[in-house]
Amino acid sequence: MSAIGTMDDAALMQKIQTDKKENCKCREQIKEIKKALTKIKCACTEAEMKAIKGSQMTATQGVGGGANPLVKQASAFGQTMSGLKLALNNLQDKCKAKDKLIQAMTGELKTRISSKTFDHIIAARNCDAPDYDKGGDVKTPAPSTNVLYTVNEENTDFDVKLSKAVATEKHKHKRRTKGCKCGKNHKDKEKDSHQVDLTGFEVIDIRRITNDSIIIKWKPPKTNLITGYDIFVNGLNKSKVMSGGRTSAMVHSLDLSSTIQITIYAVTKCGRCEPPAIAIYEIK
Repeated sequence: MSAIGTMDDAALMQKIQTDKKENCKCREQIKEIKKALTKIKCACTEAEMKAIKGSQMTATQGVGGGANPLVKQASAFGQTMSGLKLALNNLQDKCKAKDKLIQAMTGELKTRISSKTFDHIIAARNCDAPDYDKGGDVKTPAPSTNVLYTVNEENTDFDVKLSKAVATEKHKHKRRTKGCKCGKNHKDKEKDSHQVDLTGFEVIDIRRITNDSIIIKWKPPKTNLITGYDIFVNGLNKSKVMSGGRTSAMVHSLDLSSTIQITIYAVTKCGRCEPPAIAIYEIK
């Protein structure tokens, strides 16, 4: 802000125009990175479909079998999802900083213009205001009109009615907060959440498709109450599956340099179900 204050008006306007052009270039780069991320996601989705189809043929090879061709194919992308996302975040932060600087410089310029306009108005000679004290048509009010009507500090009819209304409202509020009688539907939902059958719910396959992405496949519980799944990696919620019919998902931006723990919670309309399905993905 101190550097902005030392600039003259012409330099300030030139700086604003230059920063706006740089901001436009940053936004164009952001668009290009977003397009690249979209292409990578489409390619990963295609790889996921191929992996699911080939899982039946490579089931005897165990968890992670047949992943090498997919990793080799994914390495052709040149940059990982994490690298692109990091570049995207840096550009977005740069744009935000430029926006704040442009806003500060624009505000400084407006302040200078407003100050000059105000000084011009002050410098202009104003017409003399009429002196109403000397006018013959303005009369001093009679002494009787200066006396204010006062009311003794007593409870009037309005005060009595108001106090009764406040007391009644407080009584209604107390009666409302005595207890909550839950309806039948609420009790049924709570009952359903404790009776979810999670038999057969387990992780059956984990495949690595890029340097920082994996595909997880699981066997769903034998119940029709499931509305989705929450996927945790090393205790962090990495993905939300919003369909109970899904049995696989991709998880991106992972550190696959060491062993990771996969935890999947089945979710109903009442919340997460216990116990979760847990699997360990070992890096060899």
